[in-house]
Amino acid sequence: MKMLYLYYYFLFVAAITIAYHTFSDYLFDWNYAKAYGLYLFFALLYYHLRIISQKGKYTMDFGINYQLSFGIMMTPCGLFLYELVYRLIISVYRKSKGIADSTEWVDSFFNVGSVVLFNSVGFYLYGKLMPSLQDHVLFYWISFFAITAVSALVSDILIIFAFVLDKQIKTVKEAIVFIRTRNLMDLATNAITNALLAQFLMEHNWKVLIGLFLLSYLVNQSFRIKAQSIEDKLERDKFKEMAYTDYLTGAYNRAYMAIQIEKLNENKESMGIVVADIDHFKQFNDSYNHFIGDRVIQHFAEIVKSRMQGDDLFFRTGGEEFTLFLRRKTFEECEELVESIRLEVEQSTVQAEFEGERIKLALTASFGFVYLNHCEQVSVEKGYVQADELLLASKHSGRNRVTVGQILL
Repeated sequence: MKMLYLYYYFLFVAAITIAYHTFSDYLFDWNYAKAYGLYLFFALLYYHLRIISQKGKYTMDFGINYQLSFGIMMTPCGLFLYELVYRLIISVYRKSKGIADSTEWVDSFFNVGSVVLFNSVGFYLYGKLMPSLQDHVLFYWISFFAITAVSALVSDILIIFAFVLDKQIKTVKEAIVFIRTRNLMDLATNAITNALLAQFLMEHNWKVLIGLFLLSYLVNQSFRIKAQSIEDKLERDKFKEMAYTDYLTGAYNRAYMAIQIEKLNENKESMGIVVADIDHFKQFNDSYNHFIGDRVIQHFAEIVKSRMQGDDLFFRTGGEEFTLFLRRKTFEECEELVESIRLEVEQSTVQAEFEGERIKLALTASFGFVYLNHCEQVSVEKGYVQADELLLASKHSGRNRVTVGQILL
C-alpha cells in the first residue's frame, strides 16, 4: 500500500510540474473565468450521472469526461487548477454525505494527477496535429478521435499501474482485458463532444457551449432514466422469479401453479396433467441424511426439466411430489414423454458423498397422468385431482409405473 500511495503522490507532483511548464501559456482573463465556471458547474451537475463499476476491491467512477476540451484550450496549467477545485468540492461533498472512502483524500491525489497527465497528452498532440488539419474536415475528425483514444489509453495505463501495485492486476492478460472494457461508441461520443466544445470554446461562443452542455446532460439523463427503468424491471422480475420458484430444484412452486391454473382454465386448451412422486423417498432420509434426500430430489428434477418442451410447466408441489402441465401435445405425445421420464429415472443413479465416500443410489418414481381435451368442460383443478388419484393407484400397484386415466365428467 505504501508503494501505491507513493505512486499517487508521484502522479500529483508530475501534474504540478507539467502545470508549471505550461504556466507561460496560461492566461487568466474574463473568458477563462467564464469557461472555468461553466465547466465546473456542469461537471458538478453531471456528477450523479457517473457509472459506478466494481473492479477488484475498487469502486471505479466513470463520469462524463469533458476535461480534454478544457485542457486543450486552457492548457494543462488551467486544467490542473480546475481539477484541483473540482476534486476538493467532490471530496467535501462525499464526506458530508458519509459516502467517502477511507482513502478519499489520498485518492484525490491520483484523480487530479492522472486526469492532468492523460489530458496533457491530448493537449500536446492537439498542438502538433491540428493547426495543419483545420481545413481538412475528415482528417480533423479522425485525428481528434485518435487524440481521444490515445488519451484514454494513457488513462487506462495509469489505472492499471495502480492496480498492479495493489496486486489487483497480476498478468499482462488481465491488463489487456481491463483496456478492452472501453466502449468504442462511448469513445467516439466523447471525441465528438470534446471536439465541438473545444471549437466553440476557441470561438467564445457561450450560447452554443451552454446549449451543448444542456443537450448532453438531457441526453445522458434520459439514457440513465431508461437504464434505471430496465434495471428496476429486471430486479422486479428477479424477485418475482424468486417468489414463484422452488429454491432447491428451480421448478415453479404451488403459488405459481395456482396462477397458471387460472390462466389455463380461461384458455381451455388440450393438455396433459401429470403428478409424480419419488418412490420410497423417506428411506433416503432415514438411511442417509437430509442432504442426500435433497440431492435425490434435485436429480429427479434435473431429469424432468431436461425433458420439458416449449410451454410445458414443471412445479414442485410437495416434498418429493411434482406436477407437470404438458401443453400443445396430443395424448400420445404426452404419454410417450411421461414414460420416457419414468424410464430415464429408473436407469439413472444419484451420485453423492456420504461419510467421506462417494455413493451411487438408484431410484424410481411413480406417475399419474390424465389428458384434458379442450372440448371437455373440465377444469384444470379437477384434472389435477384425478392425476393425483392415479398417482396413488401407481403406488398401490407396485410403484415405478405410469397410470393413465380418463377424465371423469
